[in-house]
Amino acid sequence: MHASVSPRHRRPPRATRGLAPALLWLLVACPASSGPASGGGTTAPPTARPGEGPVVEVAVGGGHACARRSTGQVYCWGRNDYGQLGDGTTTDHAEAVAVLNIRDAVELALGHDHSCARMSTGQVICWGRNDTGQLGDGGGGPRSPRAPRPVSVRNLSDATSLVSGNDHACALRKTGSVVCWGDNRRRQLGNEGRASWVAPVGVPDLAGVEQLAAGEAHTCARRTQGSVLCWGDGRFGQLGDGSSGSSAAPRAAAGTEGARTLVAGSNHSCIARPSGEVACWGANAAGQVNGTPGDAVRRPASVSIGGIVELAAGEAHTCGRAGDGTVRCWGSNQQGRLGDGTTDARSGAVAVAGLAGVTDLDVGEAHACAVVQGGRVMCWGRNDGGSLGNGSPGPSRDGGTLLALDLDDAAAVDTGMGFSCARRESGPVACWGANDRGQLGNGSTTDARRPVAVSGVDRAVHLSVGWSHACAVTSQGAVMCWGDNAKGQLGDGGKAATRPRAVAVTGLRDAVEVAAGRGHTCARRRTGEVMCWGDNEFSQAGATAGGQRSTPGAVANLRDARQLAAGGSHSCALRASGSVACWGHNLYGQLGNGAGAKELATPMPSPVAVAKITDAAEVSLGETSSCARRRTGEVACWGRNDVGQLGAGTESDWSTRVPVKNVASAIGLGLGPQQACVATSSGGVQCWGRDDVGQYGRAGQSLRTPVAVPGGPSGATVVATSPTHSCARTSSGRVACWGDNARGQLGDGGIDHESRPVLVSGL
Repeated sequence: MHASVSPRHRRPPRATRGLAPALLWLLVACPASSGPASGGGTTAPPTARPGEGPVVEVAVGGGHACARRSTGQVYCWGRNDYGQLGDGTTTDHAEAVAVLNIRDAVELALGHDHSCARMSTGQVICWGRNDTGQLGDGGGGPRSPRAPRPVSVRNLSDATSLVSGNDHACALRKTGSVVCWGDNRRRQLGNEGRASWVAPVGVPDLAGVEQLAAGEAHTCARRTQGSVLCWGDGRFGQLGDGSSGSSAAPRAAAGTEGARTLVAGSNHSCIARPSGEVACWGANAAGQVNGTPGDAVRRPASVSIGGIVELAAGEAHTCGRAGDGTVRCWGSNQQGRLGDGTTDARSGAVAVAGLAGVTDLDVGEAHACAVVQGGRVMCWGRNDGGSLGNGSPGPSRDGGTLLALDLDDAAAVDTGMGFSCARRESGPVACWGANDRGQLGNGSTTDARRPVAVSGVDRAVHLSVGWSHACAVTSQGAVMCWGDNAKGQLGDGGKAATRPRAVAVTGLRDAVEVAAGRGHTCARRRTGEVMCWGDNEFSQAGATAGGQRSTPGAVANLRDARQLAAGGSHSCALRASGSVACWGHNLYGQLGNGAGAKELATPMPSPVAVAKITDAAEVSLGETSSCARRRTGEVACWGRNDVGQLGAGTESDWSTRVPVKNVASAIGLGLGPQQACVATSSGGVQCWGRDDVGQYGRAGQSLRTPVAVPGGPSGATVVATSPTHSCARTSSGRVACWGDNARGQLGDGGIDHESRPVLVSGL
């Protein structure tokens, strides 16, 4: 459902009808593209193939959406029960898939459950639902209700414009005449002949048309002089002539002379004038006509909004793009349709939060998508069947703005148990992989094979991932955490076992760093003090052993911390002097203080100094082991060593530090529960310890000394590892992951194990 004032961009609207409502609001980046489908169709990462251009158009249907690249390829995502994604299947896709056999599309038009594209030749191709002939191929009907592969519309080779309603479609021909096909029960095809037409039929006595718009069961045309004619369903005044009945004959909408653009929602229509003023008519129960809910408006009425250059309308809301690239919407805000970060009823038009630089806009039944400068696609509203294209098929939930993910400026990456997260330079955080505890932070508990934005965290300056939770420090000094909260590790004082959306840690306003462990979390304040919360069974949260802290408490005798790390049941801080102090569980010597056998079993609530470390540059912790990267580039480790996780060539535990063999130029350090990796100054990655799934090239083995990762990512600067997979940030800002992928933790859109690093899609 789209229209534009620009003479070179006259694509009209698409209409949709109601579905059962989902939950609340979400604004995320929809994937702009996908690798091509083949055979029965496969879901591939949304990375453009060589020779494909940027996204220039987006179209939205009832529960699906499609994007067109400048080079003519089309990609779709969302609901697919009728094959409306065109990939040859009827499987929903929360990620973009390529429409089969389309290479030269110049315009898109989506109905409720079908899709159409106009080719550069003037031919029209359609796919999806066809029970009322809405694909126009001469087939369809109850016995053949779906076509998951594109088919050609019969007898149409000179189309210059294309629109789709719920279950019908119309095309403008070079002659200025109009043909329509599909459902005709409300006379929306402009003739009295049949209840449906399975091939195009002309609209009688209609010429000089410049633009079309199709609603749920009505159709409108803007003629050369700017006046608007409408036909079909008129029960809600959608014909604009003051009547309330249906009509096969086009009727003049009052006061529309001089209109420059036209759009139709489900049961309402709007025009924009050359001045940027907007007028609408039709159903208004949710305020979709004038911003104030009320009775149907049967003649065009002015809307209190100006400067509009493009319009789009949905089931019960309307949106307009202003000349400055911002978008304002009015009408129903159920499922966050207005995009203002709430689901609250609104009076008048409100701005879509966090959206700027928009070049193309479309609105579906209860969600919307926009193309922004650079060819990215952003969507908001209901997410049934993955219609937002963010990799999560579940319904969206209440919360704040989520920013685009198709970026290549990752500043940090960290891994947990089956999931990963990355922070980009400008602040947003994205996560992917396992999500059973809400650890992806996107409001759902559905695994995601590609990055999804963490809701409400868009200005992060630091990120840390624990076993099944994650936390970020914001630019204002607050700490936001999400995921598993069984031990109070999210720090909000609440009793919820999980939090699938980020919550603020109580009482922290001056944090500069956060460290997430198995079931506890610590934060460093600007003063150098350290606060911890969560599981405290072994004093890892800095209090006398036992129980848990649901809100932050201070760690004693520590006021000069410069970097933090949290492990399974212990914590460490790098001090300003270069020394390291640790506290918590010490059964395996993981505090590094040289404790004797009798002392090892005693948890330490106050920090103790790690022996023989005075020049540390970074510290990282595993389940029961610890390592420090020294200023020289060497690495030293201490603690448990049953699978070689200390990298010293043995499997003996050490309560004081031992050097890792054959590492002399480390620039980044990351530990998993029983494994460790370093990024080296040469750009490579070396790892040691337990190799559960062959991510280091030695599946099922224990590596007592470091080995180079086969085909390791070039230019690695930051590395993170876990029992199932590893990830590295490269000097170019990209993120590459390798290892097990059963939960989508590699972020490449697939589930196949990868022994060599693959780039994370959308980062």
